[in-house]
Amino acid sequence: MKVLFNYSKLPVSKSLEDLTEKKLTKLAKYFRGEVTADIHFKLEGKLHTMGLHLWGNGNEYKTSATSNDMYKNIDTCVDKLKTQVTKSKMGYRSDSKKRQIQIKFKEDYMQERLES
Repeated sequence: MKVLFNYSKLPVSKSLEDLTEKKLTKLAKYFRGEVTADIHFKLEGKLHTMGLHLWGNGNEYKTSATSNDMYKNIDTCVDKLKTQVTKSKMGYRSDSKKRQIQIKFKEDYMQERLES
């Protein structure tokens, strides 16, 4: 997993990077092949903003969070991302099941026509 960090008006923090990478590696089980994450940490006044942009399996996922605590933002963004990824996976599964049912129905129909 490639992870790119960008900081805006915030000092570089190794602990933020380590925690973010640790949380993102838990999402790696949903992907095949190379996954790239682009993470933006920003300080706006007293609010901390985190933006997360992830590419994997030919899909693109985006999320962001704003609060007074950057560590809370990491948890929120990873949870949102997990929801997006699992929803897209469920969509693929249901599409493939629909196709299997349609193919089976078509085969049964063709066999009935041949028997008649």
